[in-house]
Amino acid sequence: MSKTILASKDDASGAAVERRKRILFADDHEDTRTMMTLWLGLSGYDVTTAGSVAETLPLTQSGSFDLLLLDGRYPDGCGVDLCKQIRGFDGKTPIVFVSGYAYPADIKKGLESGAQAYLSKPVDMNVLDGILTELTGLAPVASRT
Repeated sequence: MSKTILASKDDASGAAVERRKRILFADDHEDTRTMMTLWLGLSGYDVTTAGSVAETLPLTQSGSFDLLLLDGRYPDGCGVDLCKQIRGFDGKTPIVFVSGYAYPADIKKGLESGAQAYLSKPVDMNVLDGILTELTGLAPVASRT
């Protein structure tokens, strides 16, 4: 008869292992996705990316992300409409817009669609770190900056 033994939630030294926070970063520019993936990875996040509404929506339906970073415009739709769709089935995952649309009306629409924060591009990465820390509880890696 075989015996199943499950590993504890500790690493090999016996220290508790913390789960890395998962972020979905959806932006239509591949270079921006690459740069943000590197930056967020250095901050201790696991990052998944998407480049369109069609890619983003099914990923958000899995419910496996701790935070969503959305752009204002995609080749196949609007970030505000995407945010509203997400809020239709997920009212708890924090959403932050990272968008080139910087007019007060754009920011107002983004926040009214259900986002917790709205950052205009180019983004001050220290401000982004602060928002991510507040919304996920994971402090940025100090040695990175």
